Amino acid sequence: MLAQEICSILLLSIVATISAQSRILGGEEINVDKAPYVVQLHHKRDGFFCGGALVAPRYVVTAAHCLEGYQLTDIRVVAGATSLGEEGVQSRVEDGFMPAEYDVDTVDMDVAVLKLAEELRGGVVKTIGLCSELLEPGNLLQISGWGRVTENGDLSKNLRTVRVPLLPREECVLRYKRLGENLTKSMMCAFTENKDACTSDSGGPAVFGGELCGIVSWSFGCGHRQAPGIYTDINEVKWFIEQVMES
Repeated sequence: MLAQEICSILLLSIVATISAQSRILGGEEINVDKAPYVVQLHHKRDGFFCGGALVAPRYVVTAAHCLEGYQLTDIRVVAGATSLGEEGVQSRVEDGFMPAEYDVDTVDMDVAVLKLAEELRGGVVKTIGLCSELLEPGNLLQISGWGRVTENGDLSKNLRTVRVPLLPREECVLRYKRLGENLTKSMMCAFTENKDACTSDSGGPAVFGGELCGIVSWSFGCGHRQAPGIYTDINEVKWFIEQVMES
């Protein structure tokens, strides 16, 4: 049963116990019509805090760790907006789901699905399909968001995008093992010099071939060679996303 495999998080406040960098470093500003599936998550008290991807008019995919410490009733989703503060098309969140396998300590299975109260349509807003092919090292992932443009800098007022190549899994595992961290099967990493996702890009889309193939998850800092950006591999969590949407 679906209820046995996912955890409903409506009205649930999760205490954050990790310090995952919600990590666009480098890259360039774009209009949202170049990435019309990208959405902003706003909290009524804290404002913008994470990104997401519109995979159906009433469903957004984001990172599970983005929701730690927040009640869903306090979150609104904004689509079709290039700038922070731009009205765009908005909806409140009706319900939200994360896998029972999500681990707050290891950040394994870092995915959440938000069900919206209203459909997000109109303007430049478009949905994006889920990854339909296996990724290979060297594939360029397009990352888009409003995160910090430097590790300790301010949020970007306008949407930015960057392309980073997927690294071989063995290389990712080795780099993080040296840092005392173990990568799980649901994680993949990407890196190129001086280009990365950065704070408040978390939950945002990593796109390849016009499909959602990753979710910005975590790293140690931004743009560090020894700690490439970690992304949730959509191919490893697609079953969960589809199960929620089909229910």
